[in-house]
Amino acid sequence: MIHNSESEASSPLVSLLILHLNGLEDTCSCLRSAANEGYTHKEILLLDNGSDPSEYKELQRLYASSLILLRNERNRGFAAGNNQLAKFASGKYLLLLNNDTEVTPGCLHTLVSFMEAHDNVAVCQPKIRSLMHRNQFDYAGACGGFLDRFGYPFTRGRVFETVEVDTGQYDAPVEIHWASGACFLIRTEVWKQEGGFDERFFSYMEEIDLCCRLRRSGHSVMSIPSALVYHKGGQVWGKRPFTKRFHEHRNNLLMVLKNVPDTQLVTRLPLRLLLEFLSVPYYVCRGELRCACAVLCTLGAFTVLMPLHLFQRQKRAFVLHTGRVCIVFDYFFRRRKTFASITQDGLE
Repeated sequence: MIHNSESEASSPLVSLLILHLNGLEDTCSCLRSAANEGYTHKEILLLDNGSDPSEYKELQRLYASSLILLRNERNRGFAAGNNQLAKFASGKYLLLLNNDTEVTPGCLHTLVSFMEAHDNVAVCQPKIRSLMHRNQFDYAGACGGFLDRFGYPFTRGRVFETVEVDTGQYDAPVEIHWASGACFLIRTEVWKQEGGFDERFFSYMEEIDLCCRLRRSGHSVMSIPSALVYHKGGQVWGKRPFTKRFHEHRNNLLMVLKNVPDTQLVTRLPLRLLLEFLSVPYYVCRGELRCACAVLCTLGAFTVLMPLHLFQRQKRAFVLHTGRVCIVFDYFFRRRKTFASITQDGLE
């Protein structure tokens, strides 16, 4: 645990939450960058989430005396793992950080300073660039996330498979729909009030669901591009396309079912399911047969899970402020490939 000299009054304690699932080199690199980025009043909590026992032993050898180290015998998922770590955190803020990220100097200070000055903001994320192509935005987070009218996520800097080069075009801080789980800062009090992540999501879309709940409660979510993190990406599910696509598609449908208002759900959900079905021949034409099978399995799983989620949405009336755009239509038919071109007609 790291508790250094900066006064609590000027620098509130921040708890860094990092999950490790194999990839020891990435985790060690992440920990080095986090320790050296400059903000000293922090603690680091690391969860080995079902890695090979040899990797956990090496983590114990290297870091047992300098951070809080926990272990699960099996992978409980990104959502449950972060919920587990947060229970041991002491900070005023939680920084969720993927183990394949590199934190740049001054990043944490920038995020904390912004949060301290804006009490209505519950979550903020830095600009996230690709660690492998450092002048490009990161696929997962870029400069902040948005949702179209059917619940498809897209970001300032990445729409579907089009990733933009960062030329400063999205450097203005803005309110966003969701912050990337690759790296975001959240008030611990707010995290506890909302109950953290919904663990049924396992991995993918849990951060979007959380941000929807926060916005429903009147909080703001912000992108602060003056803070910078690099993200490698694809280290857990990148080599398992079926599992990755299954969780992406299933969880996005559940997020829509859970958060879209009743008045919109009746018309939008059937159209969204049609778009999901149309993605099957799209994957087949691309030769991605496992992804096509994943979508078919998604539709089956969603049919089974839908009654339970419909029942639960009656208990909590979430509201999702969806935009006017449909990125499927804009991207594939209008050939608008960038965030700026897609949103040029307006975004709610």
